[in-house]
Amino acid sequence: MPPTTFTLFTEDTLQDWVVFDGHHDSYAHARRSDHLAYLLRTRLSMLALNSVHDAADNDDDDATIAPVGDTLFSGMRGQGGHISVIATIDYSLSRKTLITGLGKVFQAQQRSKRNGWKFIGADGEKYKWNVVVPRRHWELHNGRGDIVATFDSSMFWKREPGYLAIHANVDETLQSLVLVSWGLTAKTIG
Repeated sequence: MPPTTFTLFTEDTLQDWVVFDGHHDSYAHARRSDHLAYLLRTRLSMLALNSVHDAADNDDDDATIAPVGDTLFSGMRGQGGHISVIATIDYSLSRKTLITGLGKVFQAQQRSKRNGWKFIGADGEKYKWNVVVPRRHWELHNGRGDIVATFDSSMFWKREPGYLAIHANVDETLQSLVLVSWGLTAKTIG
């Protein structure tokens, strides 16, 4: 089975990222493809994964009327999307985060020496990002040491594309955890 590939670009803040389905050589090409899948938005102590799949099918009112209590996330909602996953980072004692919005609460923790983040999936399997070459090549390994996903880029932080390939057959929950943990790792080393 071929990997599921996403093309990522930084936004002006360099702490927010747009994620497109498929492999694209430039931002202009990706925008023309109309395959925008997710927006990853970061703030000091949180990260939000906004799904924009089927955004064109949403009622306009849904995109403009925020639910009660959603003011904390104002400005984190993107292009017709809905906040689907929130990672709240606790900087007080150690770098841990609670990830909500996936039906149950997950926890991720920063690995030592700024070497990515680790988490336990819904299947009980352990996963950890290994930053092989900062800003260039990262690998997500499962508890057995198998490579589940890779991130590659030559000039990602200079607005060139980065490519996240998920090599394993994963469900939507694990895919969201991969994207959120990627964002936490990028926020940490970026």
